[in-house]
Amino acid sequence: MWPSIQSQYLQQGFNILQPMGAVDFLQRVFIPQVRQGVSDLKFLESQELPQLAQHTLAVSNLTMNIFGQISPFQFPYENRADAARVKVEYLQAGRRIIEDFTATIGYMIVNMPTMTGMYIQTVTWGPSVFSFRAPAEEMPGKIQLFQISMYSRLDNPAFNVGYTRLCAIITRENLRQQQAIFARYQQIRQTLQETSDIIWQTYQNRSASQDRIFERYSEALRGVDTYIDPVNNWNVQLPTGYSNAWTNGTDYVFSDSPSFNPGAVFGSSWQQMNRKR
Repeated sequence: MWPSIQSQYLQQGFNILQPMGAVDFLQRVFIPQVRQGVSDLKFLESQELPQLAQHTLAVSNLTMNIFGQISPFQFPYENRADAARVKVEYLQAGRRIIEDFTATIGYMIVNMPTMTGMYIQTVTWGPSVFSFRAPAEEMPGKIQLFQISMYSRLDNPAFNVGYTRLCAIITRENLRQQQAIFARYQQIRQTLQETSDIIWQTYQNRSASQDRIFERYSEALRGVDTYIDPVNNWNVQLPTGYSNAWTNGTDYVFSDSPSFNPGAVFGSSWQQMNRKR
């Protein structure tokens, strides 16, 4: 990063760090900083979240496209994204706490031209982190509460579109006269509804990805798998560890043997169930 850009970021209160992945950022930077007052900090597990990273990148690309329509970029750039979760355990006020952090990071890689015609690559990146925690013995019982809290959070894509457009307009004011800016702004307004619909769908897809991740995490904590009951047409959670499951509409039978036939053993009509993906 150029020294002049570094100076501007430092004056605005930003930290200057070498780019790193989401897992490294959580383990090496974020968690040690925000949990300085705890003791016996242990990293229990980490998990890459490629689907969440993919949706984060899609939102970033759409945002940059909107920005570029109003204030075209004068240099080549590339967007990237990463996402991961890290679960930790520590002692705080004499109690053992479990906390699960999730981070998404967006990277903008820019090739800036110099006076000599060469290009210098700079990387601007910023993380977004959320977590949920509880005493270790209470964590399994509070999963549903955390799940409700996550589901109740809604992003406002219209605000993000408006904010991006405003930033682009302010930037372009330094390059062109106000009249040219207004003319381009009118053109963007004609496609605003279509763009908002695309971004809204992208946010919905990202939310669905987070829901599936949290659902698998909840199932693992409680030792269950979710099956689709074809008789009653509903989802049912049953003990994990079996390869096959059947139902007659009232009872459930499990087996690891693919040749097992519950009808031959118990009578009546049984249908095999599939795990929910």
